[in-house]
Amino acid sequence: MEGNHAGHRSRMVAKIRSDVLSVTETDILEVVLCQYIPRRDTRPIAEELLRRFQSVANVFQASMESLLAVPGIGYKTAQKLVMYAYDMVDSIEDKMLMPAEFSIRNVMDYMKHYMKDLQTERFLIVAFNADGKYLKTQIVKSDSSEQVKLDPFVFAAFIADKSVACVVIAHNHPHGAAYPSAADDQATKECNAFCLSAGVYLADHQIVAGNECFSYQNSGRLQAIRKESELLRKIFMNMQD
Repeated sequence: MEGNHAGHRSRMVAKIRSDVLSVTETDILEVVLCQYIPRRDTRPIAEELLRRFQSVANVFQASMESLLAVPGIGYKTAQKLVMYAYDMVDSIEDKMLMPAEFSIRNVMDYMKHYMKDLQTERFLIVAFNADGKYLKTQIVKSDSSEQVKLDPFVFAAFIADKSVACVVIAHNHPHGAAYPSAADDQATKECNAFCLSAGVYLADHQIVAGNECFSYQNSGRLQAIRKESELLRKIFMNMQD
């Protein structure tokens, strides 16, 4: 039975990575719950959470007391769901500084202002609608000096919002230079693949170090990643013929 559940978790993760557009909020919650409730079918619990709280965002903002009232949610699971929200997703308090309309320069100015003095790494996802109007931001944060890792479930849930047409991702190098590493290139490729699956345009990946800001878009690096993704897509399509 444990092997079956492990296989199911693997299939759900593969689904989220390969086809974001078809992923539902139930799918996302199910995979998150699988981390905390092993050897059990967590989909009914995910469905009940959504029935009560209406969205993944509301589940992560729910109180311990309200989570514990859900059948199948024990104290440890409720505690982990609450901590998941605190540890992985934060909101920007100084929203007045976020550019109301999209441009690479406006977002770069904001990122430098927000990140230049941070001593730990942050990864920001900023969304705009089809008219270039600012929608929302999520922050993935690290409590140590180690490299922050973007949770694919957080990213998938963020861009699955139908109002999102364009995103900019950004992170800081607290003790390094504003220049991408191999890991940064890989993260950009993965985020671009997610966005392509969801019909969302990845406009830039920006890296801040002090007062400096590197732009994948302005450097031409993002265009190269897009071309590589398109080439791989064509090769895959030809293999299916």
